Amino acid sequence: MRPVEKTYKISKEELDALQLPLGTGAVMIRIPYKNKDQKTKSGIYLVGDEDYKPAMHAERWGYVYKMSDSLHFDRTDMSSMQWVTEIETEIGDKVWFDFRAAMYAYTYECEGEWYKIMEYQNLYIAERGKETITLNGYILFSEYEEDLDSDILLTTNIDKKYGIAEYVGSYNQGYLSPFYDDNITVEKGDHVLFESGTSCFPLEAGLHNEFSDDKFVIQQRKRIIGVVDHKHENVLSLHDNVIGVEIKKTDLDRGEIKLLKDNKDHRIGHVKVSSHPNICEGDVVVLAKKGGTIFNGLEYLTEERVLYYETTS
Repeated sequence: MRPVEKTYKISKEELDALQLPLGTGAVMIRIPYKNKDQKTKSGIYLVGDEDYKPAMHAERWGYVYKMSDSLHFDRTDMSSMQWVTEIETEIGDKVWFDFRAAMYAYTYECEGEWYKIMEYQNLYIAERGKETITLNGYILFSEYEEDLDSDILLTTNIDKKYGIAEYVGSYNQGYLSPFYDDNITVEKGDHVLFESGTSCFPLEAGLHNEFSDDKFVIQQRKRIIGVVDHKHENVLSLHDNVIGVEIKKTDLDRGEIKLLKDNKDHRIGHVKVSSHPNICEGDVVVLAKKGGTIFNGLEYLTEERVLYYETTS
């Protein structure tokens, strides 16, 4: 069900007199119309019951009307942004944002338009003239469609383990979580392999498209394991601190790591490739039962999924 939106009607003079708190990363977005008011050329409303699939009908874009002067990042402050970045938007930019944040945003109505106050970290991309700028370390991907062998049907399957980079912007300089960083180079056209458990979310829902009729999904660099070739046969580059492991299917009684020999929830693996400064090829690692990303016989995972390792060097 779509949340009840509290809207406050104010005059243009009152709206322009509003000041956003300094140093908070607050952004006021002007939304020209609500999707529920959108009609076909024949005058039929596109949206009937907004409670039916509210995400499909949610507003996802608008224009930057006001901005705070700076962003706030502090690892000791629970209200901090989740990452370190720079403000890349300008007044008047057309921006796409997290529809869930917009649903619950503080909203003003002024002269038939709506103005929502959101956080800068809720913005995904901006358009300025013919330029498209991805914000907050996000990359805009097209989905990878894998051809399925069939003698009857010509069909494809979306493999969400991969994405094809279409719009690539600046890097985030750090995250609240020490396990995340943006230390991988991705260029337009690259095929990327995502970390296990990653969900890419659509920029638009399909019915009220404004950016493109093509489907694009969005995710940050921090969730990328590596860049692979277009045939998905080889890893071309790895994100920092990623290892590729061959799971060793043997009892632990052979003495490699006796510490966990009675715990069946853990697995033993041999490192075959690594971009980690301390875990090297040939090292033995202990992994949790929950796996990483499988690619061509190896399991790729990030540092925080390694429970224990023994170096052979």
